[in-house]
Amino acid sequence: MRQRTELRSVQTRLIEEMKSSEGVLIVLGMGGGKTACALTAIHDLQEAGTIRAAIVIAPKRVALTVWPAEVGKWQHLQHVRVGVMSGTPAQRAAVLRGNYDVYVCGIDNLPWLVDELKALPTHAGLDQLVIDEMSRFKSPRGSRAKSLNKFSAAFGSIWGLTGTPRPNGWEDVWMPLQIISKARAWGQTFDPWRMRHFTPLDYHQRTWAVRQDALPYLRSVVNEWTVTIPPEETVDVPFVSGPDHDIVVPLSPAARADADSMERELMVELGREGTLADLGADDEAVVALSQAVASGKLSQIMQGYIYREGQAVQHYDEGKVDALVDFVAALDGEPLIVCYWYQEDLAMLRELYPSLRYLGAKMSDKAFAQTCADWNAGEIPLLALHPASAGHGLELQFGGARMLFYSMPWSPELYIQTIRRIARSGQTRPVFIHHLLADHAYERLRMARVADKRTDEADFINDIGRI
Repeated sequence: MRQRTELRSVQTRLIEEMKSSEGVLIVLGMGGGKTACALTAIHDLQEAGTIRAAIVIAPKRVALTVWPAEVGKWQHLQHVRVGVMSGTPAQRAAVLRGNYDVYVCGIDNLPWLVDELKALPTHAGLDQLVIDEMSRFKSPRGSRAKSLNKFSAAFGSIWGLTGTPRPNGWEDVWMPLQIISKARAWGQTFDPWRMRHFTPLDYHQRTWAVRQDALPYLRSVVNEWTVTIPPEETVDVPFVSGPDHDIVVPLSPAARADADSMERELMVELGREGTLADLGADDEAVVALSQAVASGKLSQIMQGYIYREGQAVQHYDEGKVDALVDFVAALDGEPLIVCYWYQEDLAMLRELYPSLRYLGAKMSDKAFAQTCADWNAGEIPLLALHPASAGHGLELQFGGARMLFYSMPWSPELYIQTIRRIARSGQTRPVFIHHLLADHAYERLRMARVADKRTDEADFINDIGRI
């Protein structure tokens, strides 16, 4: 069990910042120890008699597993009672009305929680609000963010925790700061704020760009409400990634021709020479009804197949598959996480490696937790992981230090979040990140988009609220 003295100096600084603030957005890289910081600050405030109890809102799996487990890791948190509001409405209500120090609620149950709190007199002493993964509330149009914004003002203090404060641009900072500042940060609603500081890029005003003359003001407001620890201060071990560690495989002539056709004409005629197509009477072509759909089809072609109505109807050569087999064999048993996106990829992996374990959709919480435990215990040499299941708080750093993206996600936030499952506090080995890419402009574009967003986010973090 860890002692309080084992908290890093940056964590100690953040704890003091939390304790002295009525509202703050804590930006600490994934795996940097945000949960331990928040629980320690809550513990100190309770010991001082400043607060009675706290409510934590977190992604579902994090609420169920990470927060209750964290208190068991630290000696000074052993007496902190954590109640998780899960199960039926009656079961959740029983926890809310129970005697706990920290009440944890999954984001999926937030509407229920808001209604329940309205019925409690002055929130029954629940005077500290902690929002774990604040970026989930970035949309000013989102119903959950709106509902949280309405009732958050009743709390004495609000802490937002995130590793990605601005996942997609400056517009994403409005709602998080609106919530933690209890509407004091911006002084106006979202639409007038955006109209004043951004410029529409299209007639329908769907895409906006920040005005350069607005940046000093935006940065000053963010600095006022944000405290950040740059990633380099939270990483314990070397992090290795880049082109030298990637594997690039050529596309077959048929796959390249179909990719070009999808880009130009938004369609692919099935049955081209060099493909293996499952053709039916109505399956002469795959048509994309928009550029967005075409992008998804291109992603599939890069993987070696193309979907129609949710099923792969045509396969190309197995260049990526062969490269994966060679890569796994060369590791000679070293634990590896393979990140996949499509079910076709998972099916292929399970066929190649019958004993493969995976973390993905449609798993029970119990099976998910057991797989994580087995991986961290060193019992799983090869683990398949879907980035959408690599949620904040998921700890995989004890089972291995090497990850291969068999398919690249478009979302920089998902990409970074996935990497931080192994590149986090407690990792003792250098972390290696590899990408298995098709030799095509589309794959290079996806890599560049993720890299640009990562650089942009890093610049933003380095530019704001440092302590």
